[in-house]
Amino acid sequence: MQPNQNFLKYFPDADLPEELDRSNRSSCIRIGDYIVIRKIMEEYKFPEVLGHYIDQKDLGLFLDLVAYTIVTENNAGQYYPNYAFNHPLFTDRMRVYSDAKVSDLLHSLTDEQLESKIRQIKQLLKKHVNEVKTFCPGFDHYFILHYNEKTKQFQFAEEKTKVIEDELDLSGYFCIITSERMTAKEAICLYKSRDSSEKLFRGDKSYLGNNSLRVSADDAFDTKIFIEFVALIVRNRIYTCLKEKMKDMDKKPNFMTVPAALKELEKIEMVRLTDNVYRLDHAATKTQKTILSAFGIDAPLVKCHAQEISKNTQRMKKETIMA
Repeated sequence: MQPNQNFLKYFPDADLPEELDRSNRSSCIRIGDYIVIRKIMEEYKFPEVLGHYIDQKDLGLFLDLVAYTIVTENNAGQYYPNYAFNHPLFTDRMRVYSDAKVSDLLHSLTDEQLESKIRQIKQLLKKHVNEVKTFCPGFDHYFILHYNEKTKQFQFAEEKTKVIEDELDLSGYFCIITSERMTAKEAICLYKSRDSSEKLFRGDKSYLGNNSLRVSADDAFDTKIFIEFVALIVRNRIYTCLKEKMKDMDKKPNFMTVPAALKELEKIEMVRLTDNVYRLDHAATKTQKTILSAFGIDAPLVKCHAQEISKNTQRMKKETIMA
């Protein structure tokens, strides 16, 4: 039997039965920004695309670092656990990782990871030679799988060399230097295009805290730039959606800027009551509904996400108890 709020009101010092350690996550979770960022990531298919290059066990943390950078305008890994403590996460079972795990992730995303992934797939395929086996869709992305037409047994795998080489070519950075002849119009258009790039990197320094990267190794530097690049895409999408929404409004409210909108959405909270279940603390306000409508999100969808988050936290808690 679980005491309700009134019991705690009149008997605050009473010993509660079967009390659980609830210190691993805040009793108040801020979900507004998460809902918007998740919707944009799903529109751009970031989890699907990045899943080809990043292991699934690290993908959730990578996406969380993107969200952390946008919401807090900070890229310091040591403060990520503070953000994870009171926000929904993309990690499996919304697991909160330490800053040491963040550091490991920054050093792990290199070209060698793709090569290691190919080797692991090869080893797994060899184990199932001459067996009737159906493999995951990701396997045929890098290999042509050959089966015996009669027995349907798996025979061998052939590398898709062109696919692997193309993905390796996309790793890292490259610079193109040209001295081709061009018209004055082409030259001025090319020169003006620099403005967009310069503003993009200026935004990276101003809005995402990237005036200092706080890393020393080259691989961590490359990974952090990659995270900030994805964060810039998401943040620019937030900016565009808010700007398009303002065109349809009679007034130009001051809460339709990116920092103000994110700060307002942070106020959409779920609280954990004495039954250890997270529930929405209050309905979305008029201001919050206006901001959410810029992204095609309404109040029922917020409730739907809140219920999903609540179920995930319950599942995490049950698995913790069983462990």
